[in-house]
Amino acid sequence: NQRDWRSELIEYLRNPNIKVKRKIKLQALNYVLLGNDLYKRGFDGILFRCLGSHESYIAMAKIHEGICGAHQAGKKMKWVLSRKGLYWPTMIKDCIEFAKSCEECQKHGPIQKVPASELHSIIKPWPFRGWAIDLIGQIHPPSSKNHKYVLVAIDYFTKWVEAIPLKEVEQKDIIDFIEDHIITKFGIPQTITTDQGTVFTSRKVAQYAESRGIKLIASTPYYAQANGQVEAANKVVIGLIKKHVSNKPRSWHETLVQILWAYRNSPRDVTKTTPYKLVYGHEAILPIDINLQSIHIQKQNDLPTDDYWNLITTRK
Repeated sequence: NQRDWRSELIEYLRNPNIKVKRKIKLQALNYVLLGNDLYKRGFDGILFRCLGSHESYIAMAKIHEGICGAHQAGKKMKWVLSRKGLYWPTMIKDCIEFAKSCEECQKHGPIQKVPASELHSIIKPWPFRGWAIDLIGQIHPPSSKNHKYVLVAIDYFTKWVEAIPLKEVEQKDIIDFIEDHIITKFGIPQTITTDQGTVFTSRKVAQYAESRGIKLIASTPYYAQANGQVEAANKVVIGLIKKHVSNKPRSWHETLVQILWAYRNSPRDVTKTTPYKLVYGHEAILPIDINLQSIHIQKQNDLPTDDYWNLITTRK
């Protein structure tokens, strides 16, 4: 069995008088021992908990395919693990190999994304001022409850996504979705962009939007990027549905909440951070934080209420 990469560093930090290679002494300058756990110092002084081979495999599995897993590519997996305060020397290599070996990712292929440069052209200066709405479907096979569609909305600023399964799509469904999943959660937006589907451009939907002071914008084939962000989000959602329910294709309506959770806690290419953090001001506590007791969770547990309040208000 290969020796744990942390062993020599831990031994030297516990007893600096022992005889070790000069390389270990130099490396040890960037590490600190807290109790029995080894931490690496980041450039800005942040500590990253160092993992061995067994723990690192668990961490990758949780991030990639766990309950909050988004089946991300290797580089994004590494980004998430680093944001969770975790480290081992071969992170990027291991994450890439783990993602490439994922059976579901291989089966359903890579998700095509709208290039980030195209998404920069449409952005609102504030969160939740502009949303794009689109419809996925019909989905084959339908869910076991006969859902055939997914109605999806994305906020232009934070990239936060809301979505619900639907059996049929009526004008009332669109109105209820805007009221229940956008307005009552995030406030009245300035604009909502849709394609030119009749259910979106109907008189009832237009009257409802007018009563709320919302400007409806219908994208056209000549200005497709107007709704490009939600279409890109749709591709991700569809890909996640396929990967999460590959063995039970009619249960996708039951896992939609988990899929949204995974999407909201995955970094987006345009913002370089997660929708969750842009909305709430901090990263969500995920199963990996609990299982591995990341520095993230330790910091939150030790932070006094007043200090946490000051931290959040300063970020905002």
